Amino acid sequence: MVREGYGGVTKNGTEEAECADNHSDQSHKYPDDPEPDPSHTGLNVNDCGASQKVLDETRSYTDVICKLLIIVCSLLWLCFPLYSFSKGNPSHLMYPTNSEGQICGLGNLTGKPNLLYFDLTQCAGIPAAVGGCPTPQVCVAECPKTYWTSAQGKSSDLDQFCNNFSPGTNYPISQLVAEKSCPAYLLPSRPVLGRCVPVAGLLRKEETGRVKDKMNAMKTADGEVLHMDSLVQGIKYVMDIINARGHSEQLLFSLIVYWWIVLLSFLLALIMSLTCTVLINLAAKSVLWTSIVLCPPILVAGAVYSLMRYRQLSSAQENPNQDSISLPPVITSLSSYWINKNTWLVCGVILAVITLIISILLVYFFSRVKLAIQLIEQASKAVSLMKTVLLFPLVQGVAQVLIIFWSLTVSIFLATTGAPEYRVVEACSSETCTNPDTGQMFSLHDVCDPQTFAECTGCPRAQCVYHKFVPASLASWLHVWNLAGMVWLLLLVQSWGCLVVSAAVARV
Repeated sequence: MVREGYGGVTKNGTEEAECADNHSDQSHKYPDDPEPDPSHTGLNVNDCGASQKVLDETRSYTDVICKLLIIVCSLLWLCFPLYSFSKGNPSHLMYPTNSEGQICGLGNLTGKPNLLYFDLTQCAGIPAAVGGCPTPQVCVAECPKTYWTSAQGKSSDLDQFCNNFSPGTNYPISQLVAEKSCPAYLLPSRPVLGRCVPVAGLLRKEETGRVKDKMNAMKTADGEVLHMDSLVQGIKYVMDIINARGHSEQLLFSLIVYWWIVLLSFLLALIMSLTCTVLINLAAKSVLWTSIVLCPPILVAGAVYSLMRYRQLSSAQENPNQDSISLPPVITSLSSYWINKNTWLVCGVILAVITLIISILLVYFFSRVKLAIQLIEQASKAVSLMKTVLLFPLVQGVAQVLIIFWSLTVSIFLATTGAPEYRVVEACSSETCTNPDTGQMFSLHDVCDPQTFAECTGCPRAQCVYHKFVPASLASWLHVWNLAGMVWLLLLVQSWGCLVVSAAVARV
């Protein structure tokens, strides 16, 4: 017998009638239940085993304005980097610049990535943010490794430390020093972010006495004795130049140099995430409880180590003669987080606070933690029914990495969109060249143009030297847009991944 019942067409009329009667009774028993929307056409299985269409498969994305806004912002975020790629030069972040504004290690200076200051004592007392150092700065392949003074005459390798100097030149060394073509002295140095810094300024206080005798025998281009204090002040100027760059530029410089560490960290995090997912799928309860129990001790160990490191660095600075770790004033001026005691103090305090918060939450929400573990255990059973869902986070992770990589690349180029800035050094009071920006004669530390200043200046010792690289004003706004676009697309990919996985699990 075939007839049309409540749930559809069935061959068993009696069973279908009873089922229909039961639903009829339930509809009277629960009058407040919402009625099904007849416009929904999706499938839903009722208690009788029959299927009903309750979802509208023809429905689509309705928020047109939001959709158009996402498309427009995404296209702009992908297109405006053309400006940064055409105007920017990441080499400004990687290599220093000589007195003429040329980037060391590029173009005609290929193979010369380090910057050498002829006489760092001339940089003593000059604010790095105000003016440039008057001593010539040249690009060299390697920093000096031995002591040398002009009184010793020309050396075989002197040409690599001179500016526009040919090995066959027969001019006396005194003339080359007076014309600022060659340095008056050389000190053993080591490269610090591309700048040749004399080792004498990096020694501990008890070790500086050994080199003072050698330095007292040296003279600067002005004929004065080379003093240790002036040299240290000059080295401090170099460090201030490095620190004068914004934190964002220093971060981008670190990314350029250590990009492989970031990529390796991502791969390790991805492998660890997949490993944890597999372990949770095999033994969810054991893995989760183990991670919860081990988390506070690991955080405590990190906090204790950070505070011990802070105490060690503090004692080293107070008593450098009694400890193997010594931080001279020059090194402490660097923004080096590894040797900065405040970095370890902040890390120790943050880890201690996080440990305290996690411990309190575990105590007060222990029952809910157990419930959450049970839910995760049940969810792992659902995931085990479809192994392919474990591969979807790989697609999502790769998409997020590409977004971050693109955003960082754009930021690096944006940070170098601008122009070099030159300033006047060793100006004379009787200067005859007029500054077009102020309408007055050029004075010390005024912004200048090297070509026009060299033609109009009446001061024989005045120079227009490179000071720093000034980013474009538009770059700041584009940085904000770039950051907003990156965050927006990352959240969009994250939401898309959650929807896909949720829909896949719901169909199981």
